Amino acid sequence: MWQKFFYVYKQKNEKMKKVSFLVSLVMLSFGSIAQFSMIKEKKDSVQVYGGLIAQPSLSLKTGEVFPNGAFRTGVAFAWYPKDWVTVKMLGFVESCTMDKVSGDVSVYADFQPTYWLKISAGYVPSLFASAKPNPISLDGQLAKWTENQIPSNMPGVKASFRVDQYEESYIDLNVGAFVNSDNHLSIQFGWFVQSDEEWNVGLACTLSPSDWGMLTLKNHFYRFDITVFVNSDFINEPGFLSSLGIVRLERCFNSPIFEGVEFSNEVALWSDDSRLFRIDNELIKKFSLSKKYPIKGAIGISHEVYSGEILLKAGISL
Repeated sequence: MWQKFFYVYKQKNEKMKKVSFLVSLVMLSFGSIAQFSMIKEKKDSVQVYGGLIAQPSLSLKTGEVFPNGAFRTGVAFAWYPKDWVTVKMLGFVESCTMDKVSGDVSVYADFQPTYWLKISAGYVPSLFASAKPNPISLDGQLAKWTENQIPSNMPGVKASFRVDQYEESYIDLNVGAFVNSDNHLSIQFGWFVQSDEEWNVGLACTLSPSDWGMLTLKNHFYRFDITVFVNSDFINEPGFLSSLGIVRLERCFNSPIFEGVEFSNEVALWSDDSRLFRIDNELIKKFSLSKKYPIKGAIGISHEVYSGEILLKAGISL
């Protein structure tokens, strides 16, 4: 059954004057890459992540080659002081070429007094974050352009109501009140339907000075995902409309050659004159490098039609 992960992914580029903190954090991460749990009433868990990617690009218009790479390290934990209370934290820092450093963090508590109601408070993932991959994973580090535009963490409160359930099918209604980056109140609404472990549909929108809307559609049998995302007032103000489709070819072709292979297509439209279109096609293969240890790898290629840029991708994570 598909599970929603309220995970977060947001990048804020800034110069880092002191790299000693990052170096020590990297050494700590690689020295203690592990996942473990301490047994209490529920399992507390701590996960530490380290990932390295290389993404050189070639411009077909100018012939220029641009080297690019990044190292990311992060940690996540969940603590259960009570059966109905969970304290969660997830954070990461990433060092890229060009001396750029980015990162994000979320810290919040989940309160679930009944099976049908869950309330989250703190610096929490937005209702849109369920469409984003886990940022402390190789999928999160290689996230698509559309996924990177989706808002992640905001200070606020949100509630999830399970209004109906029958065997493996259920319907969730979500509502949240957040403070966005402009210090304005953002009211978000979400609706999620899971059908027999095969289909799920998600819809989210906001009521705020900067409006957002998102529709997700996933089929677990054929393994395709569709995400349509729009920000701001697309008609009257600068904003964009973006769609992302992902097809997992291992479910379409019964051959080991296609195991872990995904094809994705992104189309974005801007409503101002700075840039009109973005069309990106990507083919990537994900694989495991060890049966004993959680070492994963990926290699792929993408082509952005509008800019004429070809991007090679290779990554490894622990």
